[in-house]
Amino acid sequence: MFVGSPFAVGAVVVIAASFGLAGCDRSGASGPSPSSAAAASSSKAPSALEAASAKTAACAVFNKAVENARVADSGFHHAAEDPKRPQGQWTRPVSDAADNAAVILAYVAKDVEANTAKPQLDPALAAQFKQFVQLARDRAALLGGHAGPDRLDPNAAQWEGVADKLAATCK
Repeated sequence: MFVGSPFAVGAVVVIAASFGLAGCDRSGASGPSPSSAAAASSSKAPSALEAASAKTAACAVFNKAVENARVADSGFHHAAEDPKRPQGQWTRPVSDAADNAAVILAYVAKDVEANTAKPQLDPALAAQFKQFVQLARDRAALLGGHAGPDRLDPNAAQWEGVADKLAATCK
């Protein structure tokens, strides 16, 4: 008989428990308990401590990432400004430095994005991080595609501006 099988009884108990206990506050009243409702509403607005902690964590990741990006970008500029390099040509050292910088910038964008997409972070600061990530991705694509200075220079100016502004905020 199906009704008397241990499997059927166990399934009914599990289903009943999941429906019956979901809103139980153990005082006999159904629905969410006041303490769980308060916890749910308090999670929507981060406390000042949570916001400060999120900013500190995001800034730590950003500071390390932007330092790595600037070292890679400096390597590219050093190779591109070599006086022995034929003007306007992508020689092997310049290509290698650009490719290296592109990879590092892609990782920088990924790290900063992953560590700054936090609901506790101030929306204005989150927007600055998002802009930085987009500019880093654009710069990585330009360097990886061996774009010319007509496209690299405006991106570099924007990227440096946002990076400097964030660096000042993250001090």
